[in-house]
Amino acid sequence: MKVDKILGQWYDVNCYCITNDKNECLLVEAGAELEDIKRLVGDKKVVGLLLTHAHFDHALYLREYIEYFKVPVFASKEAEQVLKDSSLNQGDTWKLEEDLPITYLEGDGSSKIGDFDIEYFSTPGHSPCCMCFKIEDILFAGDVLFHSGIGRIDLNGSDKDAMLETLDKLSKITFAKLYSGHGEESDYERQKRNIAVFRRFLNR
Repeated sequence: MKVDKILGQWYDVNCYCITNDKNECLLVEAGAELEDIKRLVGDKKVVGLLLTHAHFDHALYLREYIEYFKVPVFASKEAEQVLKDSSLNQGDTWKLEEDLPITYLEGDGSSKIGDFDIEYFSTPGHSPCCMCFKIEDILFAGDVLFHSGIGRIDLNGSDKDAMLETLDKLSKITFAKLYSGHGEESDYERQKRNIAVFRRFLNR
């Protein structure tokens, strides 16, 4: 499995293209302009889009992706409200006015998209709609975990107690590599330390 990254328009959001040995690919986030994503995808067959949460920098071009690639989109159930509320998606005046063909996932579970086996985990705290996706031994964490930090919990919709519960949950999930919504990638050993530090901090 190969992971390619491109930076989106706002806040250098990381957008990913995950490719398997059948030349299928999954997209993670919708924050890069469509033409840039099309160049990144090339001749691969896009089979789905994963949205880690509905903040506008991650979802800005969601409508365009859906219209062009015509593939299923997967997001947390709570993302349905956040996408339509600019006060929750941090988008100033940006919001989705219409219903889009999105599969909203509840809680934790697993799914198969194309030839990809995916585990998903509800991970609120930074936003009520945060969701992490694990594919093989890679965790796509959005803005929940960063290389050396965690997502902000001072935004509208953020919740310190929910973030603490999320960190407790993630401390029990193993993975080899972590890709975040911003910044560089990380690994399991670093994240064990990272999570431990912020669990202590939030428990003060």
